[in-house]
Amino acid sequence: MSIKPKFVSNETPGFAEIRIPDYTATGDQVEIAIKRSGDGSYLGDSGWLTNENWLSVNIQDDNGECVIPIGPSQVDPLASCLSSFMFQLFLKDGGATVAGVIKKTSVTLLSSQAGGAGMTSTVGSIAAGTTTPAPEPEPVEEPACVEEPVSIPEPEPQPEPQPSPTVEAPAESSSKKGLFIALAVIALLLVGGAIAFYSGLFDSKTEDPATATPATPTPEVSSTQTPAQSLPPAAPTAPTLTTRQIVQDFLATNPDAPALLAKAEEMKAEGRLDGAMLLYRQAAGKGDAKAALLLARMYDPKYFSKETSPLPNADAETAAYWYEGPAKNGDVEAQRELGRVLIEQNPSGFQKEKAVEWLTKAAEGGDAEAQSLLSQYQ
Repeated sequence: MSIKPKFVSNETPGFAEIRIPDYTATGDQVEIAIKRSGDGSYLGDSGWLTNENWLSVNIQDDNGECVIPIGPSQVDPLASCLSSFMFQLFLKDGGATVAGVIKKTSVTLLSSQAGGAGMTSTVGSIAAGTTTPAPEPEPVEEPACVEEPVSIPEPEPQPEPQPSPTVEAPAESSSKKGLFIALAVIALLLVGGAIAFYSGLFDSKTEDPATATPATPTPEVSSTQTPAQSLPPAAPTAPTLTTRQIVQDFLATNPDAPALLAKAEEMKAEGRLDGAMLLYRQAAGKGDAKAALLLARMYDPKYFSKETSPLPNADAETAAYWYEGPAKNGDVEAQRELGRVLIEQNPSGFQKEKAVEWLTKAAEGGDAEAQSLLSQYQ
């Protein structure tokens, strides 16, 4: 029995549902395994595993639709899969196992980090984390300030004044002789001062050219220069947004298919290949044939490179899935690429007949490359 499961996003970041229409489980608990295309990894409790892994989940019934709630432990790894958009769901119920393909093409799963806080949970139950506040440091008592005694030195004893020697009055003849000498000295000083005045020795306005300080020239201000204080303040640098934030903000505007395609081309030119892939997928989901063709080429081994695709490896099976939509709508290029991918996967297998059919349609539409491929494989 095949089922048609789908992802249903939840407004709460980190939570979503897997819904299976027209299916009723036989018990309250079942096991599921989710395998992603490309590398064949299985979803585990903390990421993707290389070995097969089964998860025990609780189920609900909503008017004949089976509902499987999933939490951050499952949503976060799924939301991070910008490089893979197809998953296989295996469900064990009452000893029987059913399977179906989930096409993650029309829903954006919000990781727990989208809400600004990380959360951990297992399927069907959420453990609210509690944070123990750090103990406040004990106050450290400062030592009391103790004033040290200041020792004042005792004044040194002053020496006793000695009696002034008695000066005897000079004789009268000595007094007249000293007065004559003093007058002669004064006269000489007056004559020397006059000579110095007239010779310019005391002119304070005259400077020595060797010791004079050159004046600093004042820089001229051009009429075209703007004073520093009149310059406008520098504009603040806008924060750099992540690719996920840019995509989420753009999708919030509910763009149509042409707008999605134009934004995807813009992000591809900026080197944001993961964001471009997501927007190509959204536009292809709204019926844009060119977006589906460009998305398929990101998976196609013929066009795959690290400069054109965010994937770790090419995935021919997923490329064929995205080529098929526009091929069915008559797109000649998609018909040729689909036929080529199918026959390159298994040239002599069961898909060869289908590949030749698509190449024939493209050749009938006038595609010369399709005609050349037909001559090689027929």
